[in-house]
Formats: sequence, C-alpha cells, structure tokens
Amino acid sequence: MRVRRATLLLLLLWVVVTLALPWFARDLDQWQLGSFPLGFWMTAHGSILFYLLVLALDAWWMDRIDRSGRHPD
Repeated sequence: MRVRRATLLLLLLWVVVTLALPWFARDLDQWQLGSFPLGFWMTAHGSILFYLLVLALDAWWMDRIDRSGRHPD
C-alpha cells in the first residue's frame, strides 16, 4: 500500500506540473529569466528539471520503502 500511495502522489505531482505550467505560461511571461520570458523557461526547461527531481525522489522513496522491508506489494 505504501508503494502504491507514493507512486500515486508522485504521479499526481507529475500531472499537475504537466498541465499547470502550460496553462499559466502566458501569466508567467510577464517576468523575465535572463533574456527569456519565465513562462517559456518554465515550460521548456523547468518542467524537465522538475521531472528529474520527481524521478530522483521516486528512486529515493522506493529504496527507503524497500529497506524498511514492510511493503506487501
């Protein structure tokens, strides 16, 4: 159950970022990051960095669950 809950939480974060960043990209474009609008930077680069963070968090979390030895699934 812990594995399923962790996976669903990380998947929910993944979906929120995938849908929310493009949705609010025009609102974020009022700020600049270097010479690029923030909305462009977040959808092009920030989301990929977030996905890498989610993958690293998933690996860390699943390793922690495996080491505890208390997961039936």
